[in-house]
Amino acid sequence: MNGKVLDKRIGLSVTMLTLMSQAFLCCSAGGGEKTVCEGVQRMRTVVQRPGDANKMKEALEWNNSGVRLMHEGKIKEAVQAFQTALDISPECVGAAHNLSKLFGAAKQYSQARAVLERTLKILPEDLGCRVQLAQINGMDGRKSDCIHALELFKKEKRADVLGSLSSTFLAVGQPDLAREAVDRAIAVDGNSQVVWFNHARVAEVQGKPEIAEKSYKRALEIKEDDETWVNLGVLYENQRKMEQARRCFEKAVAVKRTPLSEYNLGRFLFLKLQDLEHGYPLIRSAANGEGRASHEARKIILKLRKIAKTEGGAK
Repeated sequence: MNGKVLDKRIGLSVTMLTLMSQAFLCCSAGGGEKTVCEGVQRMRTVVQRPGDANKMKEALEWNNSGVRLMHEGKIKEAVQAFQTALDISPECVGAAHNLSKLFGAAKQYSQARAVLERTLKILPEDLGCRVQLAQINGMDGRKSDCIHALELFKKEKRADVLGSLSSTFLAVGQPDLAREAVDRAIAVDGNSQVVWFNHARVAEVQGKPEIAEKSYKRALEIKEDDETWVNLGVLYENQRKMEQARRCFEKAVAVKRTPLSEYNLGRFLFLKLQDLEHGYPLIRSAANGEGRASHEARKIILKLRKIAKTEGGAK
């Protein structure tokens, strides 16, 4: 589900590079929007001018090299490659995106902002750059700049962008900005399951469990999914409403058996209710998957094996 970046229930965290990339992909997936089309058309026009096609081709090659270097962990070399791409062709928007991500991940916000602002002077409607600039400003605590950007996205009816930004702001420790974003997203599209999910998460972080509960339930009215049932279950669990929590975890597994749903029901039955018979098989099943939930399930299994080995040795 787009926009769901953190899951504190299983200790999941995402690196800032991945976070920003997911947010960009989410907001770009809408295709067909006027702002996106205008930006693409502007870039095509630039490329089609005599002599620019070759420059863009060379710039893209440098950008691709930068991506490869970034994946290899050679960050300094990647920065140089992206910068070279932009020196050759300032219209190489991909290099601008990638370079700003690297600066943002290193908390060099002024450099990241400068890269995006230069590109936006050439391609003012580029949605990716506009979203990344809002992300960078949020990470840098520039609230007024963020509010201005959120208002523009609201006028453009970009609920997807606003929902994505709410997740980003929440992840970087800006719950007030996250609330500003998600409130505007609801104003644009009050029937989005993802938006109400994000609204609930923001309310939880702000210490408003009653609002979070209502928002999770609203999300489930629109569309059921295992992740929302799990989050609602954990909300009840934290309030010591164990029977309600159990029903939510069981609902999550009934909707879709995933490592996330199996792990949460399994660890709840086993660790909270001491129901080894029903809890442990779910934990074992979750351990066979991938991702953080599976990792946590394997950790429980290893601990149990160590305990069993210790007790066996003692005998």
